[in-house]
Amino acid sequence: MFQSLIIAPTSNRFTVIKTASLVLALLLFSFSISPVLANPERAPELETVTFIDVFRPTHEAGPPIDGDGSCTAQSSSYKTIRGGIHWQTFPVTYWIVGNPLDVAAMVNAVESWDNEEHPVGDFFAPAGSEAAADVVVRWASIDGPSGTLAVTGISFNPATKEIVRATVTFDSDDTWANQPTISCEDGSLNGHDVENVGAHEFGHVIGLAHVNDDSNLTMYTFVTQPGETMKRSLGPGDREGMLALYGGASGGGDEGDGGNSCPPGHARRNLC
Repeated sequence: MFQSLIIAPTSNRFTVIKTASLVLALLLFSFSISPVLANPERAPELETVTFIDVFRPTHEAGPPIDGDGSCTAQSSSYKTIRGGIHWQTFPVTYWIVGNPLDVAAMVNAVESWDNEEHPVGDFFAPAGSEAAADVVVRWASIDGPSGTLAVTGISFNPATKEIVRATVTFDSDDTWANQPTISCEDGSLNGHDVENVGAHEFGHVIGLAHVNDDSNLTMYTFVTQPGETMKRSLGPGDREGMLALYGGASGGGDEGDGGNSCPPGHARRNLC
C-alpha cells in the first residue's frame, strides 16, 4: 500500500510565494501526485476456508493390514482446496500452544508432511513467537465432548492462490491421548491420538481437502476409530496431493490438480 509523506518547510524563504512561476510549479506538482493519493494501492482481500473435523465411529471391519502388521492406505486419491491454493513463501512458521506431550506429538505430525517432497529447504519451521507464526495451533472449547475434534481455518489470497496464514484448534472438551506406536487396533479408548488428528489438520494447512474412498488415508473425512493412529503415516493419495501442490505429481487427483501440471506461482515449477 502506498503511503504519503508530507514534509513541512522550515526555511523562511518558503513562507512567502513571490513569483507566479513558483505558484504554477506547485500547482503542477500537486496535480501530478493527486491521482496517486486518490487511488492508493489496496491490500488484497483474503478469503478463509474452514474445515470442521469430527469423530464418526464405524461398525465396519477394521482397516486392512498388510504382511508386517501395519495399516496400509491403498488409494491415490486426493483433493485440493479452491483449485490449488498453496504456500509460496518458505519456511512456513508454526507455534503450538499446549502441554509438552501434545506439543511433541504435533511436531511429529508436522514432520510427517515436512519429510515429503517440497520446496528446497524446510517446509515448516518453529516460529520465534505466536505473533510471528504463520500457523498457530491451540486447544480451546468448541462443542463439548464427542462431535467436533478440531477446526482448521486457512486464509488465502484468491488472486494469487497463496495461503498466508492458518489456525488449528483442537477441542479441549474432548479427551486426548498420545499413543506410543502406530497400530491397526483402536488404541486407547481413553482419548483421541493427538498426532493422528494433527497430521490430518496439517494436511488442510498445506492445501488438501477431504477424500472419502479410503479410511486409512490421512486426509480421509472422519476419525473412524477411538484412539486410531494409522493417519499418522501418509498414504499414496496424501503424498500425491502434496506433490501436486509443491513438487509435480505422477498420478491423477481431483479439481484439475493431478497429472504433471503445476499451479500458478508454483514453488518448484522445474519439477513439473
